[in-house]
Amino acid sequence: MSKASQNIVKVVLTVSAVTILFLVFRSCSPQEETATEKATQRTVDPLVIYITDSKHSLSDLYAVHVAKSLEYTKIPYGQTTVKSFNESPVIGNRVKSILTNGTENMNEAAKERLLKFVAEGGTLIFTSANEDPTAGYLSGLRPEAEFNYDLESAGLKFVKNMLPNIGGASIYSSKRNVGLHKDNFKSSVNILATSATDETQPTILEHQIGNGRVVHFNTSILFAKEDRGLLFASVLKGLQGVPYPIANVSTIFIDDFPNPLYDISSEPIKSEMGLTQAQFVTDIWWPDMLKLGSRLNLTYSAYPCFNYDQIKAPPFLFKEWDMHKSIRNKKEVITTNWMMQEVLDNGLEMAFHGYNHESFLHDVWSNPDNIEGSLAALRKKWKVNGFGAFPKSYVAPSNDIDSIGLVHLANAMPEIEFMSTTYS
Repeated sequence: MSKASQNIVKVVLTVSAVTILFLVFRSCSPQEETATEKATQRTVDPLVIYITDSKHSLSDLYAVHVAKSLEYTKIPYGQTTVKSFNESPVIGNRVKSILTNGTENMNEAAKERLLKFVAEGGTLIFTSANEDPTAGYLSGLRPEAEFNYDLESAGLKFVKNMLPNIGGASIYSSKRNVGLHKDNFKSSVNILATSATDETQPTILEHQIGNGRVVHFNTSILFAKEDRGLLFASVLKGLQGVPYPIANVSTIFIDDFPNPLYDISSEPIKSEMGLTQAQFVTDIWWPDMLKLGSRLNLTYSAYPCFNYDQIKAPPFLFKEWDMHKSIRNKKEVITTNWMMQEVLDNGLEMAFHGYNHESFLHDVWSNPDNIEGSLAALRKKWKVNGFGAFPKSYVAPSNDIDSIGLVHLANAMPEIEFMSTTYS
């Protein structure tokens, strides 16, 4: 193995602060389930527990999201089942927050124990709409509540800052909530979020009972990987005074930027602004990103991708990259080259994403030696166009790379010191 290969890559786990608002997963992988099991097994005296319900379609997935967020923050976490809790409704002395999707399948002894837990100062979190008519008192429902549903409203609009500076923001405006109708709730509940389309309909609310609280996600919207931060924020309501590590993010990587630009009109940019994709990126999005970075004191790392073709054999050309031209300072320039210069002129890091968006996997590149061929062409392009020093940071396309790809990457790009990938 070459010296470059021996100096392969320091793997750095990078969390994007752009998406710290919702740490939003599209599916639950077997690896994540294993991580949940391990977290449960190793925690003897948890501060947080999730009571999962095998009869609830969202329960196992949400438990995975919570387990991962607590694993990152090193908060002791445990997990039990509704069946086990019904048989022995015991809650450890150190438990401060309990999550579950609902009480429909709990017996009366289990519900009474949860009520006692909250009254004594604990935090109970329903991660989806609790539809149990015998336990409405937990969520602040009126005694005469009819348990009728809101079938029309969509999305969430945050009334309070559940996350930093999120007050007033809306998400998922096209997704129906399907939660309990507003008329079911007492006027005394603390509304943290409403529907995005009906600001009188509560979607996240807080109900005080004794010394504790119940946080109720009154929505059936499927929360995904990037929403973990929202679930975590509800857990924190019960963890006052508990220290935990956070990602002190001040550098954000911008994936696939710069990249080829196209004079195509796409919605909603076409209707809202009358601009093409290229005009939006260069004239609206990029200036906004610079203003945001300045306001929040953030430093960006740009990860350019030069083509979106699927070419994996020579010649390795740059037709897509060189295709778009525009007038800058009264001169016609290749717009993507101009964007690269913008990154450099603003003192930002120029990193690297790929010649194209084909992952460096043996199954993808039938002749893996061509990986180095594509990168040799890229290095020439980089030097001829004056894109600055060769990059030290790399993000794998689709976050996929194998040992063969790592060797070829290290051979062709020996300057690479860091490989960033998304969290699992």
